[in-house]
Amino acid sequence: RNGRTLVAVVLGEKSAVSRAETAAKLLDQGFDAPAAGSTTVTTLAPYGDLVSPNDMHDEVCKKKTKAEQSEAPPAVAAKDVPKSPYREKLDHVPT
Repeated sequence: RNGRTLVAVVLGEKSAVSRAETAAKLLDQGFDAPAAGSTTVTTLAPYGDLVSPNDMHDEVCKKKTKAEQSEAPPAVAAKDVPKSPYREKLDHVPT
């Protein structure tokens, strides 16, 4: 947008829709911020323990119920209601 490229990575949301909404909010905030003086990936300082990896065993290996695993929308979802306020029809062909 306006010659700028941003990336949003969202982890930890409960569904694909909530991840997409959070990513859209982050991208909107990023594009609304002035480009001059912005942080870039190459200028980010590392954080956390740089010596050993994080223990993700409980997050990855824990048995989850089917409802916790599923990203499917509820069966009674309204058909005409958009899933996200950020969803809009494109007025041009994506490039």
